[in-house]
Amino acid sequence: MRQPLGKALRRFWLVAVLAAVVSGLAAYAAVGSVSRTTYVANALYIVPTAPATADGETSAPTTLPTSPYDAERLAQNYALVLGEDAQLLDGLAATLGVTRSHLLARVVVENVPSSAAIRVTYTGDSAAEVENYFTALTDLLNAPQPNIPQGNLRALSLPNDTTEQAGLAPLAPVIAVVVGLLVGVGGALLLERMDSRLRTASDLRRVVPWPVFDLTRGQRSARVQTVVLRILSESPTRHVAVATVPGGSAGAVDALVHEVRSASLAVFSAERRGSSPYPNWHPVGELGTDGAAERRALEGDAVLLVVGSGARARDVETAVSSLHDVGVESVVVVLDAAARRPREHQGAPRAAEQPELETAGDDAVHAVPDRR
Repeated sequence: MRQPLGKALRRFWLVAVLAAVVSGLAAYAAVGSVSRTTYVANALYIVPTAPATADGETSAPTTLPTSPYDAERLAQNYALVLGEDAQLLDGLAATLGVTRSHLLARVVVENVPSSAAIRVTYTGDSAAEVENYFTALTDLLNAPQPNIPQGNLRALSLPNDTTEQAGLAPLAPVIAVVVGLLVGVGGALLLERMDSRLRTASDLRRVVPWPVFDLTRGQRSARVQTVVLRILSESPTRHVAVATVPGGSAGAVDALVHEVRSASLAVFSAERRGSSPYPNWHPVGELGTDGAAERRALEGDAVLLVVGSGARARDVETAVSSLHDVGVESVVVVLDAAARRPREHQGAPRAAEQPELETAGDDAVHAVPDRR
């Protein structure tokens, strides 16, 4: 995982940074908008029982319950009224200057177990809003109500302190950083997985079954000589077809042909003088197009396949299939960054303009000057 991640970040670091910044800012704004500071307080209201005389009877007619059990049952009904009664909620909303739905979303009413008390909790945007709510509720309960007789529900304890709740707002920077990193790194990995271009020799080796030489790094002349030696190592080779993948640069191939011809001179002068016929390097064009390149490649003793750095895997697979179909087995592949930038080689002599280095006759050997 470490190697693909590092490769993805190296190739798409700008995309990762932009995605991280944009998503981080979006996350910061989103958290800040939905996570506001709120203020919470609660109060207790109780259903009192009617006072009794010495003989156990009430002193006067009243709507108050006469026993704790009745008071507890009545408190359960009053809790429903406080939380759902439309007339009571509309009166509170008018006093506070809000809507009924606003109150329903912020009020929680519940019975205190095994008692005649009711706990009312209110969440507001400010401490003043919370205080105004409980003041308005207490005033309404002290006045006649259709479903709660006057005096039947009294304030037992009003809120003295209002609790401030910050929510996720303080964590917004942390959330933004985490989201930004996840989106940035994930985006880079996704782009790396979706990108089918072959940019390194390692990428190319996963697609082709033949030896691969990387001309994009190191000393190019020495690597070109290594390619020549590799092609000539197995058997004497007179004709080497230099092909490219679909979409490859013909100018870059011609320039490489010029390089391998020069490298062949050095190799034959130093090591192989007179040991075998001097090879003839000739470009054959793009494989996988009209079949002409395959026919010319089949006439050669070996094939040098030139792949530009950044070539599509599909194009390389097409070239490999074309060579397999015609039965070509002796193939060497080179990765050349110049194959993607033909203009860089406009000044180099084209292969057609190079002098023929092979003498006439099948058994003739190219005359190489004796440098001793």
